[in-house]
Amino acid sequence: MRIGFFARVESAGVLERVEFYRQDVEILRSLGHDVVTATRWRDVPRGADLYYVWWWTWALPVLALARARKKPSIVTGVLDYPYPFPGRGYVARPARERALMNLAMRAADVNVLLSRHEAEGAPRYLPIRNPRFIPLAVDTDAYSPGGKAREEFALTVLWMERYNVWRKCAVEIVEAIPAVLARHPAARFVIAGEHHDGFGDVAAAARRLGVEQYVRFPGAVSREEKIRLMRTCRVYLQPTRYEGFGAAILEAMSCGAPVVTNPVGAVPEVVGDCAILLPDQRPETISAAVNGVWEGAELREDLSLRGRARALAEFSMERRRARIGRLLDEVKSRN
Repeated sequence: MRIGFFARVESAGVLERVEFYRQDVEILRSLGHDVVTATRWRDVPRGADLYYVWWWTWALPVLALARARKKPSIVTGVLDYPYPFPGRGYVARPARERALMNLAMRAADVNVLLSRHEAEGAPRYLPIRNPRFIPLAVDTDAYSPGGKAREEFALTVLWMERYNVWRKCAVEIVEAIPAVLARHPAARFVIAGEHHDGFGDVAAAARRLGVEQYVRFPGAVSREEKIRLMRTCRVYLQPTRYEGFGAAILEAMSCGAPVVTNPVGAVPEVVGDCAILLPDQRPETISAAVNGVWEGAELREDLSLRGRARALAEFSMERRRARIGRLLDEVKSRN
């Protein structure tokens, strides 16, 4: 079967760099399908047998093509709904954008949601046709413990767009650093991810608190470097106000990194009992948890082993491949 895979991103290179795009293309091809990728509407193949689209925001032209050609379509992604903060997530989008997304939800033959949190909550209020739940996966062969001793740094990975900086508490992480250094002067922090319009706020916090020499901002890192950092960090630190899934958390767990995060959105179903779950996002709460992990060798070992085991048991590529394969067989049989 020829599958038209579409994600409206800045370049084809993004489909290689971003793990969930890369994984789905690999999975579809491993199932024996001819996958043609496109990042612009004009490049979407007219001769596809099925259209597989990431994100409802940009899906409608592709779905219209599928409908005109009487071919099946699947849309997947995160809706950021239901959201714990009023006026945020899906409901904060402009009315026109929400209307286009709603049309896409109705037009797709199947809407694949990535977390149970959204699969159970969003269809109660949004016009989602034929919703399915298929969680994201992690490549447990690539994202694996490296066998090297862990170093004295805490790692965070996030795209530093302003909203994302707020959502993932990047400023609060920086504000937690002095209290960690007071007990662990050798501690260092690495906050990796592309510098966007929120980076200035994070860098300003580091300057204000005088901790620039203790925190490194390497910008966007390669897949190989991200894995190296996750394999060698003492703790993976991702306090958050909401996660539609939590892919980086899962990647860190798969690398055996002890994780500190918040039980919001889909996080509890990703981490289970294999992470330190914070009651809030305050800097003093973050620093206390980091200090506890820093000082607890047995705790770190326990979290590392259980996190890796959970990634293998619940979120392997094989499980996602099997679920996507069954879905494609079902969609083909109906069309």
